[in-house]
Amino acid sequence: MADTRVSGLTADATPGLDSLLYTVNDPGGTPGPRQTTIAELMTTTGLVYKAETVTTGDITGVVGTFHYCTIAGMDADRNFVLPASAAVGDRIGVFIADGDASFGFILKAAAGDTLNGVTAAEWSRLFIAYECVIMRCVVANTTWIVEYDGRIPCRGILTETVATALAHGTNQLVTLDNAVYDLGNVTDASNNRFTIRRNNDALLVGRLPVSSIVDQTRIIAYVYKDAVLAGELFRNTLSYDSSITITGSGTYFHNAAVVAEYFQLYGYWSINAGSGTKNTAVGVAGSDPYLAYVEVLKR
Repeated sequence: MADTRVSGLTADATPGLDSLLYTVNDPGGTPGPRQTTIAELMTTTGLVYKAETVTTGDITGVVGTFHYCTIAGMDADRNFVLPASAAVGDRIGVFIADGDASFGFILKAAAGDTLNGVTAAEWSRLFIAYECVIMRCVVANTTWIVEYDGRIPCRGILTETVATALAHGTNQLVTLDNAVYDLGNVTDASNNRFTIRRNNDALLVGRLPVSSIVDQTRIIAYVYKDAVLAGELFRNTLSYDSSITITGSGTYFHNAAVVAEYFQLYGYWSINAGSGTKNTAVGVAGSDPYLAYVEVLKR
């Protein structure tokens, strides 16, 4: 290669990340010849685009690469595994082009390595279109952190179209059968619930109007998780001489909700020496029963 111009060398149509590049150090001062690799160059100049179709197998990340992933139609949860070999400063990006309504694309470090402190296990998962996460190696061959977190919080609203008859003195499921908003495929109107798709915290906000209330009456709205009482949205104890509709609303925060768990709205009413049923009030403008869910992302 002595006395050969760069322009005279054979072109490399498919250079690898370890391919060498000729550089000149300090060209405006005391210039000197240097060399670097494509991988090293990309740590300062950006990530190289690579299209991925994820359906039946896992993907191993490539240093210096922006993985543009099509995941619709996955037949199970699939893994995106960071490489075991990486230098300090190496970066990898993952972008979801379309999303999947049933399964998740799990981000994790290789065996013995960590991603945001999680060793060789799921840090989080992606499944919503336009989610994007960029990760950087901070200890060679062992430790990764999330440099950019572009996960999109799931959220949804369920309302009621047919009144629920609440039996006296009984916690009873409210039939929230209408999904008016759903981001992340978390609403299940046929089962009156929100289903968790990613391990994170959950914030739930609800309203429960009950009609034909008279005399000394207690009304309570609960949040149930997996058909078991989890928390209370509100309670009202009231006394009225004439029949009215009572509406209450409140919030409930649930720490560490887990994939596949589900949340529902339950109602309760009681009256001194009472019996029978009271209906939830449906069709009153701005006062229909509802439950809203917002995913609260963790690091």
